[in-house]
Amino acid sequence: MLAGLLRQLPLAELFGIIQTGRKTGVLIIRHGEQGARIHFENGRIIYARVLEGPNLGEYLMRMELLDALQLQELVSLQKHENPDTPLGLLARNRGLILEDQLLQALHAQISDAVTEVLRWAQRPRTEFRFEEIGPDSSQVPTEHRFDPQAILLEATRRMDEWSQGQVESWQVLRRVEDRPGNLSLEDWELVGLVDGQRSSASIAAEFDLAEGEVYRRLYQLVERRILEVLPVRPEDPFVLVVSPSATLRRLCTLLLTRARYRAVTAASLERAAAVLEQTFVSAAVIDSRQPLNDARTLRAVRGRAYLPIIVLTNETQGLRARLARLRYVSKPLLEEPFLETVAQVARRAL
Repeated sequence: MLAGLLRQLPLAELFGIIQTGRKTGVLIIRHGEQGARIHFENGRIIYARVLEGPNLGEYLMRMELLDALQLQELVSLQKHENPDTPLGLLARNRGLILEDQLLQALHAQISDAVTEVLRWAQRPRTEFRFEEIGPDSSQVPTEHRFDPQAILLEATRRMDEWSQGQVESWQVLRRVEDRPGNLSLEDWELVGLVDGQRSSASIAAEFDLAEGEVYRRLYQLVERRILEVLPVRPEDPFVLVVSPSATLRRLCTLLLTRARYRAVTAASLERAAAVLEQTFVSAAVIDSRQPLNDARTLRAVRGRAYLPIIVLTNETQGLRARLARLRYVSKPLLEEPFLETVAQVARRAL
């Protein structure tokens, strides 16, 4: 089994071994608490994702091909009826997206994942192992294959470009010129979202470009004096999202970030309690079948006795839940009612 540190075996060489040997399996990368998985079939990449990073559904939402409700319906269908079928293929088979749109979303997800792994590879203690599987073993079924060296070349180019300058995710920008000339369509869209209040992260959440690419473009617009960085930090409230579902955590994060909140996530109550001890949050969103018990656990954290809590549920709330000062949002999640409820408990207008 291939295993070791990426600083000792560069990613280009590792990809070369897998590609030349036409290997099939999963390359697992760990960097501290972060991780990624890159799936190969006969030496070519078929899927890749950063753990706790954007899933394919989020890319399709950023591309405005799916909305929040459609994404959740597909996840439910995948869970209960088609557990072995990737979400992208389900969306295509149901006529929600076209084949070239699926290919574009997969390419974006894989490129972003490999770029992140390449960034980790420059740091010590980034570990990898390749778990080879037999040709008859099932992996993520897909009809698309990607050249590892081409993906790596694109990731390297991105890293080089991004190293020349990026705005920080928390920085707030404003326009210097109301009608700047000679801009690309994407830069026009970026400038149109700059309002002197939104953070760069909130702006980046609106695009299907990689976050790092959005920050690079914003930096270039600052260098051209079309935009300027304000000498203030945004007062975007922190919102804790607790759910065992990675898809739901990512969906809430995307919606909250677009609406100028800063989302922190946890897959379990234990992790959520640890987050509350370190971060002051304006509200918590919990995906729970036992909201009274879970709310009691979170409010038991020192100083959080009156923590505003929103429960995501598909069950009818009872009197005890109302007396427990819980707010409810029905699942599947709809963007507008969800954000309205968050704004109410966080005491901020949308």
